[in-house]
Amino acid sequence: EATLGVLKNIFDQKPVFYSVIVLDDMLRECEGLASAFRHLLKTNFDPFVVVSNVLEREWGTMTLLDETFDVKDMIPAKACFILCHLLNAGLTPDQNAVKKITETLKRKLDPQHKHLMHYSRLACVSVFQSLLRQPANRQMCYEAG
Repeated sequence: EATLGVLKNIFDQKPVFYSVIVLDDMLRECEGLASAFRHLLKTNFDPFVVVSNVLEREWGTMTLLDETFDVKDMIPAKACFILCHLLNAGLTPDQNAVKKITETLKRKLDPQHKHLMHYSRLACVSVFQSLLRQPANRQMCYEAG
């Protein structure tokens, strides 16, 4: 919940960058952890809404230890991986969350949106793959175009 609070309320790149990396690593390493987010569904900290908001934002470069890093690809990719962990754990987003995720991914994958690199585009496709595994989400994805 604390990590989702950071992702929801902080817009500075560094804390968001560290939060998505830590959350992705934790979800990857601890199989049952994703199901612990179930109690946050349909609340102000709904993980699907919070993470899709992170995915929707535009990111640039940041400086760490006198080195500049381009995070415009890393943060969206990690956000996609987090969504995949949650979906693959069997968490079911509500209709509004599916619509928001689908519309965000659609914009990110638009050929005119060229600043995303191949890595993030593959991560976006993985979220669609995870969404479409649940029959209830298929119609909502179709309706979102």
